[in-house]
Amino acid sequence: MAIKFENCMGSQPLTYVREVLSHFDFKKPPIPVEEISDFIGLKIKTVPNPKPNSAEAHELLTRVPCWLDREKHEIQLYERCPRKRKRLGIAHENNHYIIPYHEGLNPFCPEADDPTCRKHTEQEAFLGGAAMMFYPKLFFPDALSFDRIGIGAVEKLSDRYDGSIEATANWYIRTHPKICAVVIAQPFQRKAVQNGDPGTMKLGLDLRHSKRVKNPTPLARLPRKFADYGMNYPLEVKYAIRSHRFPKWIRSGVGIPETSLINQCYQADVRMSGEVPAGDLGSRSPFSYTAECLPFGVNGSRSVMVILTLPDKQQNFGFLTPTLGW
Repeated sequence: MAIKFENCMGSQPLTYVREVLSHFDFKKPPIPVEEISDFIGLKIKTVPNPKPNSAEAHELLTRVPCWLDREKHEIQLYERCPRKRKRLGIAHENNHYIIPYHEGLNPFCPEADDPTCRKHTEQEAFLGGAAMMFYPKLFFPDALSFDRIGIGAVEKLSDRYDGSIEATANWYIRTHPKICAVVIAQPFQRKAVQNGDPGTMKLGLDLRHSKRVKNPTPLARLPRKFADYGMNYPLEVKYAIRSHRFPKWIRSGVGIPETSLINQCYQADVRMSGEVPAGDLGSRSPFSYTAECLPFGVNGSRSVMVILTLPDKQQNFGFLTPTLGW
């Protein structure tokens, strides 16, 4: 199967995923993304890893497990990168291949496109890749089968669908009908990221390619009595994803104060739960979120995943049945 410009179906990437998945009827996870590659006409070729024991090799294996050679109709895949990263990488490249207006993109040339446009196309490919891995016909009923929204549900879904915990959390929150969000927090970045960085090859979930450093401004984002204390901001929001009913937009780059539960989780390197004031994430609103915090990552890439929820007093989803699907 090939989707080309002559049968373009608009600019919504999930439209193309829906068309491809309509030809399958998977009965249980994990979803064999390689079968989808074969169906759309892509071969998967394993290639040797880059030179071992180097920072460059680690960067490539963790962020770029594979790439699309459109002329050869081929995905070239590093042989020893992590399994879950391989799966997401293959699904990601499948989507670059089936979205007609992604044709002609060159991931190896840092001057081929402006960072904002590149970030958008990578987001589209990751969104579609997640929809392939977390097959909606199965994933939606599974996600709604848990009594509560939280890290525990994400961990079980991650195991069941053989996806990374970060990718699983992103799709789980993005598609959940209740009021929730996921925030990924990282150490505060004190150096600006340069435009045109060779990071065009960094196809991971880092969506901050062209982001400018946003210095925290306590007077603007916290009540005066807190600003006077001269708080430190050891962490910042790397990115946040929310369900369609979540009431607040949480900006990337917002500083997280040292007093926050999120920073306590990062420093102690243990899972924590409790309340996170909306002000800790850049809001002037007086309420607090119910939060679960999970530290993850290793060495210099440690982060904290935060699942936020608010009480839902409007809808009861007990009527939903396992017949959900596309």
